[in-house]
Amino acid sequence: MNNKWIITTVVLGSLLLITLSFMGGYFLSRNNNQTRNDYYNDVYVNEAKENTQIEANQNNRPEDPSVSIERATQIAYEDLRSRGIPANFRAHSGISLERGQWVWELEFSPSQGGVIEYYINVTTGAIVKFEWDR
Repeated sequence: MNNKWIITTVVLGSLLLITLSFMGGYFLSRNNNQTRNDYYNDVYVNEAKENTQIEANQNNRPEDPSVSIERATQIAYEDLRSRGIPANFRAHSGISLERGQWVWELEFSPSQGGVIEYYINVTTGAIVKFEWDR
């Protein structure tokens, strides 16, 4: 009689563990899918917000920027000197929108080769982006 009781307990316990593991896997996969869906929804919502902000900012293009092209070039040269990069001014592309900010786009030719691009905020003079394409 004791053997039947032990065997029955082991079998029922095993069935219970198997059932719980399947249920746990099911619920975990649902949570992972939900998390993945939340992530993609957040990405699309943030992208839509950025696009809306950019569209709104395009209507606010500064007619008379606080920072002149000459001052923006000087800011870029100062930053190049602090980085120890000898370079010559190459061109500017005027004012454009970068990361939701109006910026001067400047290009420099470094002596090591490639092209360095600076994006300088037209209002504050802050460097929004530094990029070196070698």
